[in-house]
Amino acid sequence: MKKFFLLSGLLYALLITRSYAQSTVNATRVTVRDSLRLSDRWIKAVNNDNSLHNTSTNTIATDASLKSYIDTKFINLPRQEEILVESIFNNGFWETYDFNRRDSVKFNIISADSISTPVTLQLYAGNRILVKGKPPFSISSTYINRTPGTVLFFEYTNFPSTIFTEPSFMSSGSSEDFRQNSVRYNIGEREIYFGDTLNVQAGGFRHELGLIFGLRDSLERPRDTLIKPHFELVNETDDYTLHFHGQVVPPQKSISYSNKIEVQRSGAVNSYIGRRGLFLLKDATAVSFDNQRPVKLAVYKNGVYVTNMDNSDEWPEFTYDATLKDLRIILSYASPQ
Repeated sequence: MKKFFLLSGLLYALLITRSYAQSTVNATRVTVRDSLRLSDRWIKAVNNDNSLHNTSTNTIATDASLKSYIDTKFINLPRQEEILVESIFNNGFWETYDFNRRDSVKFNIISADSISTPVTLQLYAGNRILVKGKPPFSISSTYINRTPGTVLFFEYTNFPSTIFTEPSFMSSGSSEDFRQNSVRYNIGEREIYFGDTLNVQAGGFRHELGLIFGLRDSLERPRDTLIKPHFELVNETDDYTLHFHGQVVPPQKSISYSNKIEVQRSGAVNSYIGRRGLFLLKDATAVSFDNQRPVKLAVYKNGVYVTNMDNSDEWPEFTYDATLKDLRIILSYASPQ
């Protein structure tokens, strides 16, 4: 009889234990010393490693570690972008347009993440390519003019995908007569005479870049002479472009170069120093904008400050002659913000 009651008590205890194992437990805190079984899988740890290097089929990652991992691996990855480069190498010898002439220009397009794309452009040819990489882009080119009596003309033009509307000079008042123009944002010109070397290092390019190479006869006017001054153009503003002698310097940029130019043997040459207001969007797109903040020009000719510059004029006139050896132009704000 005692054995019967002992056996019955043991079975009752087992039934009670099994019943509690399958029931729902409501508690403020639960401590599991070894593992927890969920959906037929034993979970032995909670993983809070942001790198998720120590993963296992028996661990669960926290949402904080998952978010950190995704942000690091995906959201903060640099975007692979591109720039459209259009180039042409033409012949300006209108009276001696010889298709048997052979010449070429080589240049490299370098992205901000050091991807270099070499390009070779043949005379009488053009090219249109998409260059991959992270902006801004820069160009590097070296060319030696070995043809006597010729000049290589080179121009780079960066139109940063910006369109604004202005009325045409031939406007009749209708909306169809309004034309769309790109902002002249980053432009440079060089002329390479016989025996000289083109050495271009320019940058800050985004969206679209145009490269023009051309050959022509040197010294268009027999009475002209050549001088080779050094130019330094400095733009210290945030929302203006600086313009001089075919160059357009973007905000917070400067260029320094030497270039031969043609001047009369006697007499002066008149040129203009200009500025244009603009507004830069977050993607570096430039929008034409009529800025009201006053600016000033400081011009140094052969190291001497030029005092007769009219800063109230948007395009003041500058006069130079064959004595010009060095020219420094600084565009800055007239007063602190």
